[in-house]
Amino acid sequence: MSVDQMTLFTALLALVAAAVAVLGICLLA
Repeated sequence: MSVDQMTLFTALLALVAAAVAVLGICLLA
């Protein structure tokens, strides 16, 4: 796995985590 792929994967993971957090807050609010 190259560095570029790792960076892209980490960014995607962070984006998904942020989306889930926003969704969770919306559902709880």
